[in-house]
Amino acid sequence: MTDLTLPFHPRTGLQAIGLRRNGVPIWPVLGGAEDDDVIVSDADDDAADAGIGDDSDDDSGDGDAGAPDDGKDDDSDDKPLGPKGEKALQAEKDRRREADRLRRQAARERDEALAELERLRKAAEQKPADGDTAADKGPDLDAIRKEAEEQAKAAVKAEVLRDRVSDKIEVIAAKRAQDPDVVRTLLLAGNEIADFLDGDKIDAEAIKEALDELLEKKPYLAVAAQSAKRFQGSGDGGARKGPQKPAQLTQDDLRRMSPEQIVQAQDEGRFDDLMGLTR
Repeated sequence: MTDLTLPFHPRTGLQAIGLRRNGVPIWPVLGGAEDDDVIVSDADDDAADAGIGDDSDDDSGDGDAGAPDDGKDDDSDDKPLGPKGEKALQAEKDRRREADRLRRQAARERDEALAELERLRKAAEQKPADGDTAADKGPDLDAIRKEAEEQAKAAVKAEVLRDRVSDKIEVIAAKRAQDPDVVRTLLLAGNEIADFLDGDKIDAEAIKEALDELLEKKPYLAVAAQSAKRFQGSGDGGARKGPQKPAQLTQDDLRRMSPEQIVQAQDEGRFDDLMGLTR
């Protein structure tokens, strides 16, 4: 080795005192000993080239870092960090990067929260201008008010349709029944208004069918029930003098009578004037 030129350390300027078996320079440690006594340490090729670490020599020969052989601390600013120092430095860098990331994230979340608050504030300021009054409390009240109006309109419409159906029943019954008012009451009581409607229009055919069924069940309500009794006596000729015409009943009397009384009065001819019959 005496024939070789030993390298100089790029940072300290000191010349290596020798080479290891693997060719790694052996550097003197600053402050490691007094006078001419020099403590040497090992350093790997990468650390020497980068100038970031000089480690102490060990028996294994693998170039791993270690403390100086004499156990003394190196107070020099040029002392390498070593693996532990590098690890601590890297941990500090990682901690600062994480802190910066958290700070940026917090700032971004703060800006988003402020933007949302500003949006809500503007929406609150614009709401009174959109409503009819300052006391407007939002779409819930509007929905309730609208529903109430629709229900009121539906009730009025149903009442109007009921009146129209009632009038139509009376008109149709007037041609076939003795008392259209009684027939109307019976038909409305035994059927739904919707049974006599086709959408919003009056279904006259449905009214006629219901009237046919009613008169079939209660024939005494029909005008035609008395047509067979219009003429009495035989056809042996000439007019004959019969008994005096019975007392006639009015429509008010009819309304107060039971079905049996009505049939009996019809047989007695007491509705002849009301029905326009001649005996």
